[in-house]
Amino acid sequence: MSDSPLFYIDGATEGTTQWRAETFQMVNWGGFHGHHSVDLATTATLVSGASGTGKSTLLDAYLALMMPSDTPFNGASNDAGSGRARSAEQRNVLTYLRGKTDDNREAETGALHDQVLRGGSEPTWGAIAMTFVDDNQRRFTVLRSYYVPRATNSYSEVSMRMATFDGALHLGELEDVVPAKFEKRALKARFAGIEVFDTYAAFAQTLYTRLGIGANGEGGKALRLLARIQAGQQVKTVDGLYKSMVLERPATYAAADKAVNHFEDLERSYGAMVTEAQKAQVLERLPELQKQFVEASDRADLVDTFGVARSGDTPLRYWELGTEQRLLADAGDGNRSERKRVQAALSAATAAEKELKAGLAESQRRQRENGGDVLAELTAEQARLTEARDDRLGSRARFEARVAVLAAPTRTAAEFAAAQAAAAEALAAFPDAQASAEAHHETLRREQYPLEEQVRTLKKERDFLAGRHSLVPQHLHGARLAIAEAAGMAPDELPFLAELIDLAPGEERWRQAAEVTLGSVARILLVDETKLAALSRAIDPLQLPVRIHFEGVPLSASTSSTADDAGTRHPAAPDFEAAFVSGKLVHKESPFTAWVRQRLRQSTLDARCVETPAEFDGDGPFVALSGQTRSGSRGAHGMNRDQKPIIGFSSQARQDEIEQELGQITASVQQLAGQAHTLANELAALRARRDASQSVVDAVWELIDVDAAEAQLAAKEAELARVLANSDVLRALQEEEQRLEAELEAAQGARFEAERAARVLAEAQGEIVDREDAVNAQLERITDENQVSLTEEQGAHLDAEFAAVGDPDDLETFAAGLKRLRERLTAQSASERERAASAAGAMLSIFESYQRAWPDPTIGTGLDSYQGYRDILDSVLTLGLHERRQEWKRRLAAWSGQDLVPLAGAFDSAISQIEDRLDPINDILSTLPFGAGRDRLQITLRRLHRDDSVAFRRELKQLSSGATEQFTDEQTEERFLRLQAFMAGIRKPEDESKPSPTRDLLLDVRRHVEVTATRLGEGGEVLSTYSSLGGKSGGESQELVAFVVGAALRFQLGDESRTRPRFAPVFLDEGFVKSDAEFAGRAVAAWKGLGFQLIVGAPLDKVTALEPYMDLVLSITKNHAAGFSYITPIADAAVPAAAPALARGSEERATESNSAPALA
Repeated sequence: MSDSPLFYIDGATEGTTQWRAETFQMVNWGGFHGHHSVDLATTATLVSGASGTGKSTLLDAYLALMMPSDTPFNGASNDAGSGRARSAEQRNVLTYLRGKTDDNREAETGALHDQVLRGGSEPTWGAIAMTFVDDNQRRFTVLRSYYVPRATNSYSEVSMRMATFDGALHLGELEDVVPAKFEKRALKARFAGIEVFDTYAAFAQTLYTRLGIGANGEGGKALRLLARIQAGQQVKTVDGLYKSMVLERPATYAAADKAVNHFEDLERSYGAMVTEAQKAQVLERLPELQKQFVEASDRADLVDTFGVARSGDTPLRYWELGTEQRLLADAGDGNRSERKRVQAALSAATAAEKELKAGLAESQRRQRENGGDVLAELTAEQARLTEARDDRLGSRARFEARVAVLAAPTRTAAEFAAAQAAAAEALAAFPDAQASAEAHHETLRREQYPLEEQVRTLKKERDFLAGRHSLVPQHLHGARLAIAEAAGMAPDELPFLAELIDLAPGEERWRQAAEVTLGSVARILLVDETKLAALSRAIDPLQLPVRIHFEGVPLSASTSSTADDAGTRHPAAPDFEAAFVSGKLVHKESPFTAWVRQRLRQSTLDARCVETPAEFDGDGPFVALSGQTRSGSRGAHGMNRDQKPIIGFSSQARQDEIEQELGQITASVQQLAGQAHTLANELAALRARRDASQSVVDAVWELIDVDAAEAQLAAKEAELARVLANSDVLRALQEEEQRLEAELEAAQGARFEAERAARVLAEAQGEIVDREDAVNAQLERITDENQVSLTEEQGAHLDAEFAAVGDPDDLETFAAGLKRLRERLTAQSASERERAASAAGAMLSIFESYQRAWPDPTIGTGLDSYQGYRDILDSVLTLGLHERRQEWKRRLAAWSGQDLVPLAGAFDSAISQIEDRLDPINDILSTLPFGAGRDRLQITLRRLHRDDSVAFRRELKQLSSGATEQFTDEQTEERFLRLQAFMAGIRKPEDESKPSPTRDLLLDVRRHVEVTATRLGEGGEVLSTYSSLGGKSGGESQELVAFVVGAALRFQLGDESRTRPRFAPVFLDEGFVKSDAEFAGRAVAAWKGLGFQLIVGAPLDKVTALEPYMDLVLSITKNHAAGFSYITPIADAAVPAAAPALARGSEERATESNSAPALA
């Protein structure tokens, strides 16, 4: 392997014109006040000085001159060291132009203000320029000038000019055009041949073309690489070095951003489509609801116009009068017709009666002429006997009904006499029998009453406990409510102690023992002791029906089981505690719990639990399972009759017990009621027999002897039949008389009925006339006053409604129908109002829902805004949701092909470009001897196949292939949602200053490959592989960086096929700071060997290592009192003493005058 001519040796290679930095000028830049100019060595220049003197300020000036405004200044000059370094928080062009040295805080406001060298209260200006020279001694100057107005706080207010000049140009001469604020025409007038640019793009393109920066339009990439090299970013791996220094941001980002931007349009289209559909869904019921509202309101308004609820003259009253007038007129016509018919019937009946009376009198005369006197007497006697027989039949029927209960025979006189005797005996025995039965009934009633009272009490208790957890009885709870109301407290703040405790699970059988032991404290009302005094004053006027004991309790008290309070029991162990009543309890968590625990454990209250009284051994106190208690020689047993259980969290057990008691008592009550009912029936039967016996005793046989009366009548009828049998004439006349009498009776009945009907019709006719007069008068008055009218619509509505509740042609039922009509109209108005309100409420709810989803301040949420929402609905429906969806599907299909396919291609081409770039870089590296052994360096690349990136590429391929035109709406929706999720992963974050790990992981194809460096021997064998820089010495790392980055820069500048780069300057801030002399020399030699001109910024302690390889040393010093910086060149002969001289120079400058050139 031999050295290539590409390894530059001064004077050994020719044929490539090269531009080098010759002179760098600054005016008013940072601490460099006034004009400063420095010549640079053609090969290597070292810029050094103490910390803070201005090394990075000088290098930042070069960045500000050559690079776009978004290029960060060097990390050494900014604490942040990353991001947009020209922000207000970091050094920026404005702070450099004003020479910011510190911050001052105002005493009054605390606001921070910049402490500056210039431009604090007056305008200032500044400029930067670099003069480049080529091999033919042609010079080309690049410059920027800045005018800073007074009190400017934003860079956007600074007037900046970019310019180039063929030849050298002295920046001090710019002072002539400061008054014109570097206006373009003023610059051109002052400097003949100067070219001023309005945009950085035009300015940069001139740099690329004139200085030979980049190839094939890639000058921007070359400048960015130069900026990264100058920044000297810290990297730990070869992979990181290559990717950060050599590789540009891949095109996948731009392709993704383009796809995302276009997809956002699609999303907006989709969102608009979905929004329109949602709007239509929200608003779709509006027309129907509006129709319901209008119809219901109109009907209600119509009903309200009738004045149903108003008195006086109303349309309804007007309609009533008109309808009644019609009905009265119809009734009058009918009455007249009926009276005419009845009068004809009366005349006919009267004539018939007169004729029948004459015929009857004639028949009776003829009977008398033929011996009819005897017959008349017999007939009269027959009638008398018939009446007497009928009277006895009635008396007999009534008698038998009264005495039926006795079932005694009374058909003959003897039977009747026997029945009377038996009845007399029954009447005599009745008082004793009745007294006995009544006494028995009273006994049953006295037994039944207490049971019924118990049932009422139990039901009242059950109703009170229903839905409540507490067992506190109603009279205590009622008193608590009264106390709470008087004290202004919630009832929950006043618990009874019994409500805070209950028997623990498995200890239920000890409830009786707990009730008798703790009964004295269970009914105590607990009060927060801080509120006790106020409660006591508040309840004093109350007249409570029951005496309530209450006690103030400290809510914050906490008592352990081993406390030494007086009277508190000291359990030795949990088993010991469980033997007492207090140990068989559980406590409800409350502010009173600690106090309750302590109170129940007091020896004066607690008792040891034993199964039977036989275990009452000792002084006690003891309580048996039955509830019997013993304490020394005193004891007690049983429970008060009215004492109910009160301890517990739940009333369910008591409710179940009440139901059981109710069942038992109700059965007893029903049994007693049955016995009382039976006894009542027996007493009623006894009284019925008494009444029947009295009827028998009071009866007279002759008045009920029907058989005797029947015999007398039969004898008289036989006698009359014999008389008639002896005379055919009398018999015929008798039959004629009977016929005429019957006809006369019928005729008289017809006359009577006709007369009654005539009277009724006459009375009705009078009433009709009176009512007509009254109705007509009211109608005339209303018509004359002209205050009330009835429209045809109102009349038709009232006619229809009345027909639904009554007969519209029946005067008799008209009044009742009117009442029902008013009720119907009232209900109808209320119903329609309710229906209108319901529709209005639904519309208002729709309006509010719409505003919550799509706020629109131009439309309100009241009913008067209906038309605005209806217009929106009509607009949505008119445009057509279906058409919108079809258009969206078409755009989705087009978008997939226009943007996703290029994005997929961008991934393939980006990785191919990375791979393709390796070949020319490796070609350059193959010509450079690397390391002490003069080996060769080779860059290798390996593709990575991480699961996340593979899945991403697979999803991209699937989404970018296949048409969606034939998809159903559901399939299209599913595809779109997949696309949304996909695009979310590659979308820029809203705050672009924040990192986006997911996006970078997917789009940065640089992360999809791994780069390493391989050291090859003379025969091409692999000697070592460089992956991490962490294990290398500082010098080794710098040498490796120089080779990799220098070769990449040659490629980026487009000079890989030339003998040397056309653009030579390379600035390195803090360059070679970790190198010793040997490796620093090799690194510098590598850069020189690649044909570059080095300008290196380094601190004082690195001068010794670097100065042997530098042709010029620039010493940067600073007068710290004045804040001004200075540049002092040190010639080659003085280089060995450079470090001491620099140190001394810094001290000497501090004593120099603080004066500076005046500004225009």
